[in-house]
Amino acid sequence: MVLLKNINIPVQLLSGMYKVPVCTKRVWDMLKGCRSVEDHKKVCGMLLEGVPLPLYECRKLVETYISKMERLRVETDLTLPYYKTEKSPNDVKYTIYTELDKLAADYANISLYEIDNILITEYWLILRDAFIYRLSQTEKGREYLKNAYRLTQTEADEDIDIQGK
Repeated sequence: MVLLKNINIPVQLLSGMYKVPVCTKRVWDMLKGCRSVEDHKKVCGMLLEGVPLPLYECRKLVETYISKMERLRVETDLTLPYYKTEKSPNDVKYTIYTELDKLAADYANISLYEIDNILITEYWLILRDAFIYRLSQTEKGREYLKNAYRLTQTEADEDIDIQGK
């Protein structure tokens, strides 16, 4: 299992070097939604656990932290397998905002409300595994995973079945 609990993300600012711990999913969602100076200031306080930071550096801290966390997600292979397919027509005209959270919560056997309190790295791991598990349950899903895997490979793989041959 990928263990990313006790790591700190180094962020160099004009006022000094900060070691920012991995945040919870709730804080991550707030980070990704930062729009105003007040949003940045609030999130900086959460990330640095109350350590005051000059207002002009809050935005830089948020941007750098997000960038480094997203790079960490890719480097530790906590991204969802992706394969562009033609979307089938969807008769539902509503957006489901908590679909991925529900998938992760069900897989981890925790409530939808508890999912916000786990570390974002744990959430990414659970979500990735839940996504792969759900797709692996059907033939169409396994085909999607096979194609997504194939697109990530840079070298030829003799084990991949090409068009049923």
